[in-house]
Amino acid sequence: MIYLIETTYYNKETKEILDLLKIGYTEDNKKDFRYSHYRLHNPGFQLLYEIPGYNEDIERRIQYKFRNLKYNEYGHEWFYYSEEIIDFFKEIDKIDLYSLPKNIGKKLKGVIKDIKIILEYVLRSDELEEYLNKLILQYGDNLNKEVVLNYLKNDGRDLSKYYEIISLRESGKFTDNEELNIKIKKILEEYESLTDVRDKYKLLCESSYPKEVIETVVNQLHDSDPVKGNYSSLGPQKLKALGYKKINIQKALGIVTFDATILVNEIENNFHVGDKIFLSDVKTRLSNIYNLVGYDKTPKAKDLENYFEVKESGMRAVVNGEKKIVRYYEILSKK
Repeated sequence: MIYLIETTYYNKETKEILDLLKIGYTEDNKKDFRYSHYRLHNPGFQLLYEIPGYNEDIERRIQYKFRNLKYNEYGHEWFYYSEEIIDFFKEIDKIDLYSLPKNIGKKLKGVIKDIKIILEYVLRSDELEEYLNKLILQYGDNLNKEVVLNYLKNDGRDLSKYYEIISLRESGKFTDNEELNIKIKKILEEYESLTDVRDKYKLLCESSYPKEVIETVVNQLHDSDPVKGNYSSLGPQKLKALGYKKINIQKALGIVTFDATILVNEIENNFHVGDKIFLSDVKTRLSNIYNLVGYDKTPKAKDLENYFEVKESGMRAVVNGEKKIVRYYEILSKK
């Protein structure tokens, strides 16, 4: 059976008092034991709903549906209190639970990394994420490199650049010097494992490897990778002096401090469809973006409505010792 319980939780480190919801599973005939165990450690919990006859697969599907409300500090089954979850359980008899999507992200994590490398050499950067999501939705657990290559070929995409790069990487013969080839391959693998752009700059600009090795690595990067273009234009010493900060790099390249296109790109990189974000956090994020791109405007959470269709909702939380409804935006779609 699937159940929903509510509890009040005190986080000793942050001093937060929160209303949390737990979406859990237990065998139907073991529910009394499970609830008595909860009472032992959390006597104030309240059982809100129990739906017999469903298995752990359904539990995971429901948890994945509300992943943006997850309270990560307290295990993977706990969520911030939200009327959205309550309303879902109210109407659960009318919902086809088996049609809810599964979280295949962890299972496909390594596969997706390989597929992104393919797509980066075939697609424009602005269509990569949408294309990848379409592939995941269509193929699910059956997604692999060969499936993607065949799909791209049938879609009329040019794979020549990918095959050129991948043949070099598979052979490992970037130069005639075998010792340098080993170093180049090692740096490429490390570069692709990094997610923070400043760490990528540091790897290239502060490395003790010979200049020939680093330049070969840079040549292997996709043309759409801004690190490649900025390294080639400014060089490692200048980038290091600029602190690898985007706004400093743009000024050094003579890019106008504020550009509406840059602003939109930054907003779309920091906010995503499906996100649920407290209004105060929206304002903070927008403030950081405005400062980054040189946009001279006082940020307001409502500014987000210029770029996305949003739904404003609330969840219960304790703020400064007082129980309140905290407002948040759910991002529904791009405008």
